Amino acid sequence: MVLIDEAQNLTAQQYQLIAALIGRRPGANSPQVSTTLLGDPNQLVTGFAGGDSRQMELFASGFAATQVILSRNFRSSRRMACLEEAVAKRLGRNESRRTNGAASAVVGVIDIHDLADEGREGEFVAEWVTQLLSEGLPPEARTSGETGHLEPEEIAVLARHAASLGGVSDALVKRGHEVAVSHNGDDLTCTAAGKVALLLMRCRSDRHRMEAASELSRSFRIKLTDPLGAGDSVAVASAESLRAADIEHLVPLLCVDSPEGFVGALDECRPPGRARDELLSGWAADRVLLEQAWTEFADVTPMSERSWTRFALHFDRMARGRDLGAGIRLLTVHKAQAREFKAVAVIAMNAGQFPDFRATTVEQETAELQTFYVAATRPSRVLLLTRARQRPTTYGNRPTDPSPFLQIVQRSMNEHGT
Repeated sequence: MVLIDEAQNLTAQQYQLIAALIGRRPGANSPQVSTTLLGDPNQLVTGFAGGDSRQMELFASGFAATQVILSRNFRSSRRMACLEEAVAKRLGRNESRRTNGAASAVVGVIDIHDLADEGREGEFVAEWVTQLLSEGLPPEARTSGETGHLEPEEIAVLARHAASLGGVSDALVKRGHEVAVSHNGDDLTCTAAGKVALLLMRCRSDRHRMEAASELSRSFRIKLTDPLGAGDSVAVASAESLRAADIEHLVPLLCVDSPEGFVGALDECRPPGRARDELLSGWAADRVLLEQAWTEFADVTPMSERSWTRFALHFDRMARGRDLGAGIRLLTVHKAQAREFKAVAVIAMNAGQFPDFRATTVEQETAELQTFYVAATRPSRVLLLTRARQRPTTYGNRPTDPSPFLQIVQRSMNEHGT
């Protein structure tokens, strides 16, 4: 028997491989091996990598498969199920796939809070976690006779980008909580400049050089005539590419000769003050991420061993996170897919952060809403959504606007008496 979960994320190539492996019965459309695909088109979050939920329809027609629509929610509290339905409606879900609400008698809790700044946001979420662990689920999120006790692993904090999780992580650790951080490489940084800075660092590593140079060329059209970065001609060629990619403020990173010098040069990397606030604050978060990685690396690595390759490997380990360890789960939304928790906080709910400010086409905006659908459907009992009213940039704090996704949540709360 073959069972494929999260089938909405299959690419055409993956589907072709599956079709070849399961084969066909002679003279029939059915597969030689009993095969089941499980998926929700609303949770497609890998469109950027070729994921296409239509592969499930192709399987149904190509193998005469029986389609079963799960129309009853047995996992979520009533308020969570109502929010799930509200987001799905915005995504244009076919009415034939509409759920009939939650089977649970548990009401559930949804709260929205905006805080003065990211520091206070981190402290608020850490206090929320502490209260859940000490007092358990609130009464309206418990079943009859349930104690409401929560283990740390039943609580998660989610963000669109890994760089947004740092403040909450620090606040939790300060309170003595263990945390398990996990995210994908694609959602590690908040901005293109952050991604390019990371790749420029990796270009100096013997082990990562060719892969990083290839991605710079493929994704950003940034050409390095010599990925070693050993001469002035390299810096000139790279500077021209950075200007063409509208990230000229990273030029100081091209003329450094050590990882420590690279991190120090981040001080000189100032986006123009006329840039969008979302870009300025996103770059500030990316810079903190890079600087924290260096601090952790320097703390455990003798000065004589602080090479480009060792720093890149340390960053790789940090990027992979510690997904299987004990503690509160700190995850990017993409990493949280297919997982569920009793209580979830979704942080950094600002316009430009979630949804990502780089989502400018209809397809990209839909992909961001699908990502939010994944975030909103991770908790079964309690959901907290937070935002900071201002974020730091190189030019001081800048005000933020709430995510448009919060309007969907607020409308659902109003309609269902939350």
